Amino acid sequence: MAARFPYTKEQLIAALQARAKELGKCPVKKDMPEEMKPYFKLTFGKWCYALEAAGLRIPSRTTLERRNRRKQRHSHRKKAPEAAKQAQEAPETGGMGSNYHTPPKMRQKP
Repeated sequence: MAARFPYTKEQLIAALQARAKELGKCPVKKDMPEEMKPYFKLTFGKWCYALEAAGLRIPSRTTLERRNRRKQRHSHRKKAPEAAKQAQEAPETGGMGSNYHTPPKMRQKP
């Protein structure tokens, strides 16, 4: 026998709409009761799909663009091991003019 969800899709949508009215804003996941959270995921997949089904505002395009810019700004942190590998592979020139320990962006071109 298949397991039954304690909440129907309509009940989850009604709970979202009621919480939005109570808060006066679009609810985030942490605004919802703990026992309901897994059922939003199982029923709708993503939180934004649940908000869309309830007819509530989803994050604006500018919010999404801002989030993407933030990811791009911090993407260099993921590339740091690659830069270190390049520095290790660079030939050492020796002497006072050595750029071996200077990060690749700071190296002077010969």
